[in-house]
Amino acid sequence: MEMDIAGGDENQPTNKKDVANQIAVNDKTVQQMTHGFVALFEKELDQVQYSLREALTKQEKMGVELERLNSEHTMESRQDCQELFYMMKELTDKLHLIKKRMMNMHQRVKHLKKRSESLLKHRDREINILRQKQMQEEDLIAKPNPN
Repeated sequence: MEMDIAGGDENQPTNKKDVANQIAVNDKTVQQMTHGFVALFEKELDQVQYSLREALTKQEKMGVELERLNSEHTMESRQDCQELFYMMKELTDKLHLIKKRMMNMHQRVKHLKKRSESLLKHRDREINILRQKQMQEEDLIAKPNPN
C-alpha cells in the first residue's frame, strides 16, 4: 500500500486534467449554491427592497410637506409675534399713561383734601370769631347802663 504524500486523500486530483475538472465542478457547485441561496431569499429580498423604496418615498413626501408647513407656520408665527409685540407695546404705553394719570389724580385729590381741611378750619375760626363778636354785641346790648 502506497501512501500519498499530499495527505492520503483519495479524492485529491493527481494530474492537471483532474485538477481542471475538479475546479469546474467546484465552480458549478458554487454557482448552484449561489442560485439556491438567491432563490431562497430573493422573494424576501424583493419585499424588503419594495418596503424600503416605499418608506423612502413616504419619507421624502413627508419631508417636503413638513418643510412647506414649517415655512408657512414660520411666516405666520413671525407676523403673529410682530403683531403681538406691537399690541403689547401699545398696551404697555397705555398702562403707563393710565398709571401716570392715576398718580396725578391722587396728588390732586391729596392737595384738594388738604385745601378742604384748611378751608374748613378757616371757616370754623371765622364762625367762632363771628359768634364771639355776636356774643359780645349781645352782651353789650343786653346789659343796661347803670347810670
